[in-house]
Amino acid sequence: MTLQIIALGFLPVAGVHRQILFVTVGWFAGYFLVKHAEYVHAKQDRELLDYVRRHPEDFKESGW
Repeated sequence: MTLQIIALGFLPVAGVHRQILFVTVGWFAGYFLVKHAEYVHAKQDRELLDYVRRHPEDFKESGW
């Protein structure tokens, strides 16, 4: 088994630095994507609430 791994040109522990790098990059990318999505949704909520406040006649309560 060990000879096959060496023959393929890599060891099981080789590349750990790449895994750490990819995890770090993935964490930062995910963090900023979630932050952007939350910003977009907050902006939409703010605009919708402002519209409802400015046009209360369009949003009368129904009596059912």
